[in-house]
Amino acid sequence: MKKLLTTSSMVLLSALLLAGCTSNNTTHEQPSKKSEPKKETSHFTYTDQKGWKFEAGDSQSPVDIVPAKTEMMKDPGKLKLDYDSSILDEVDNGHSIQVIDKGRATIDGRQFELEQLHFHAKSEHTLAGKHFPIEAHFVHQAQDGRIAVIAIFLEAGKENQAFQTILTNLQTKKKNKRSTS
Repeated sequence: MKKLLTTSSMVLLSALLLAGCTSNNTTHEQPSKKSEPKKETSHFTYTDQKGWKFEAGDSQSPVDIVPAKTEMMKDPGKLKLDYDSSILDEVDNGHSIQVIDKGRATIDGRQFELEQLHFHAKSEHTLAGKHFPIEAHFVHQAQDGRIAVIAIFLEAGKENQAFQTILTNLQTKKKNKRSTS
């Protein structure tokens, strides 16, 4: 089995990240108390894409990152990641491997709680037109409902113990499911 390692450049898809964190409004209005009710997001899926709200338009995925046109984050300190090493649950939904975990990302001072992470084999997005073998999406949500997705391309390399734990747990679940069916 090929082992996985994050690509040395650990590409963060800033286009996706910033789409959930920024607004293209030029005025700074306070949120209205009559704002629409927050949607239930305890389980993000691809089944209700028409109901998703995007601040940066509705054409956001897939993204081809073109290095010559990419603006690097000027202050990497504005992005802080803090993830728990424990895994609460894993699900192979046929579309991707989804992991429920704890953690948070702080982006420009705004805190986003990790809702789930999932993997796509081959990558959903590309770097200069190139797909990667696997892409991980860390899906976060802020208290005000804004969503930030941090994506990381993965490729074959040294063994990654965290990823191996996820695969082992999924295999055990599948064996247990077959034996109880």
